[in-house]
Amino acid sequence: MRTSAISHNLGVIRKRQPGRKIVAVLKADGYGHGLRTVALADREADAFAVSSIEEALELRAVDEQKPILLLEGFFEAAELPLVEQFALWPVAHSLEQVEQLAAYGSELTVWLKVDTGMNRLGFRGSEIPGIVEEIKASLPHITLRGIVSHLSSADEPGTPRTGWQYKEFTDLAVAGAEVSVSNSGGIFTAPTLPGEWVRCGIALYGASPS
Repeated sequence: MRTSAISHNLGVIRKRQPGRKIVAVLKADGYGHGLRTVALADREADAFAVSSIEEALELRAVDEQKPILLLEGFFEAAELPLVEQFALWPVAHSLEQVEQLAAYGSELTVWLKVDTGMNRLGFRGSEIPGIVEEIKASLPHITLRGIVSHLSSADEPGTPRTGWQYKEFTDLAVAGAEVSVSNSGGIFTAPTLPGEWVRCGIALYGASPS
């Protein structure tokens, strides 16, 4: 795939979602197209997202400033110095990760992941208020940037499941936190939330999410 095609696809997504911040998902070596190649084609994205810290460090060699989300957070506390050094944004999805963030002590920016029906990673919705309160009250070195979830069936236009997920997500509104729930399917088949960061993965590479 030519990089011009990827840049074009990003532009289509931008027009589809005016006013939203665009996260270009570059996991799995840019879906097999080459992580660095895709990153150069996606310079107009507002942020990148990858699965592992190894991918994130490779990206930092291409772009020193753009936010990089670690979609699966960090795998062990030993990675946190690199998270801090390279200003990465880990997505915390377990109490163990929150405990490791608390023990680390240095300033970090994080997102929390809530499982609204994907049943893969994330906190239960009922856990989020308590975790947010703990971060605000007891972890002054942690900046909670936002709350993220993942639509499980947005590639099925008209499915009621997407509406249920949106409702559960919006019921968890956290003051001062940004939101990210729409994936490629959500970008094209579902409404998005005000101020949302939308995450384009497969659509960025020209494949229809449905």
